[in-house]
Amino acid sequence: MKYKPYGYQQRVYEQVMDKIDNGERSIIIGMATRSGKSIVALLLIEYFSTMLKESVYFVGHTNILLTQMSDDLTENKIRHGIIAPWAPSLQYKVQVISKDTMFNRYKKMKESGWKNPRIIIVDECHISMSKRYREILDSYPDSIIIGLTATIIRLDGKGFDDVYNTIVTGPSIKELQKMEKLCPIDNYVVDFDTAGIRTSQGDYNKKDVAERVDKPMVLKNVVKHWELFAKGKKTLTFCASIQHAEDMAKEFNDAGYPSVHISSKDGRKEIKQKIDDYYSGKYINLCSVNLFIMGFTIRDCECIVQARPTQSLMIYLQSLGRGMMFVIGKILINLDMCNNYTRHGLPDEDRIWELKGREKTKIQEPSKYKRCPQCFRPVKVHNRNCPWCDYEFEYTASRIPAQKKGSLRKIESGSVRTAVSGWSNPENQRLLKLIAATAKNVSDAKRIAVEAGQTSGKGWMIWTKILKRKSY
Repeated sequence: MKYKPYGYQQRVYEQVMDKIDNGERSIIIGMATRSGKSIVALLLIEYFSTMLKESVYFVGHTNILLTQMSDDLTENKIRHGIIAPWAPSLQYKVQVISKDTMFNRYKKMKESGWKNPRIIIVDECHISMSKRYREILDSYPDSIIIGLTATIIRLDGKGFDDVYNTIVTGPSIKELQKMEKLCPIDNYVVDFDTAGIRTSQGDYNKKDVAERVDKPMVLKNVVKHWELFAKGKKTLTFCASIQHAEDMAKEFNDAGYPSVHISSKDGRKEIKQKIDDYYSGKYINLCSVNLFIMGFTIRDCECIVQARPTQSLMIYLQSLGRGMMFVIGKILINLDMCNNYTRHGLPDEDRIWELKGREKTKIQEPSKYKRCPQCFRPVKVHNRNCPWCDYEFEYTASRIPAQKKGSLRKIESGSVRTAVSGWSNPENQRLLKLIAATAKNVSDAKRIAVEAGQTSGKGWMIWTKILKRKSY
């Protein structure tokens, strides 16, 4: 291979091969977004096609994913074809094929005498569990089925055990952050009322959510908080509907921040042009619904705006994964405008993945966190004192420590050391010295930071956490 796998990628590959050698024929590979699922897939493709001279199908559901794999195969000098109406190159042992083409052509391909693949690799397998998809996979009983996903969970809560028999997982998000393979995340959240929003197909009802979030005051609130914590940073905003994405982009544009919306209504050329303009810096914010939940990552994206509530852990983690590519000095800002963290926890929490689904009647567990009004960190809900700043919570009659309401507040996982990492660069050092020399209180520190082109939150952080001075 052109690229030498990282140690953990090689270990995942070897674990998968061990299971295949022991007779397993259906395996899910669960690896966090941006941790190299495609590298493991390339190792498998290389082994089966080059060493064993066997045929391999790589199945994806979007043109972006298929193009990425085709480019990876080409870079690694693995000859392959693309099974599509415009590229029926069946002479190659490795074939990249879209799920729709497979749906439409698999019977004709089998009837034509085309040899069944030894291995079928299904990308983003958490969305490949429909009855028709299973019917196609079942029609290849002698093939090894490998599913790739960052989130071993389905939107409808059903399991994977009717197709897959076992799981191989890679390092957690937290472990990858420590290895500097994923960037750290700063989390900011705002209270959002989901009372009265119905549930449909395992998530909040799309119409109800769109009506709740696509209002002038809510749109303005998103822009206000983006200005406070992520002004000037390249942003991806995930919206509730096409109209919501259009209105969100307009709100940012009206405030002077060039933004564009993309939806399935756009043609292929228009989508490509908008993406190219976003890459080039013409737009600072790209607003969409679910178009870029998977298979789309921006190296210099520094902010993800969650502008809609979701009950789906898959959507929550996959959307955040779009901005988690590691770049030295980069910290991804997670602007959670809909209180999603209370349903799903922090992005880098350790999670246990299972093949078995969850019961439909299972009541959603209450949030494990509350927010400290003094240092803005998440604190376990049963704590009486904040472990970071020793703030004492007031207990209510329900014995649950009370939280003060307010606007957007910063939350973080980890320790104080995590919160101040990255302050060694010259720009931050200059701001730190300026505040230390001239500020008299936290308000001065925040004002100085804004005047220096930084966020007021950075001024607060310097004053209260680095200089360790009173916040009043």
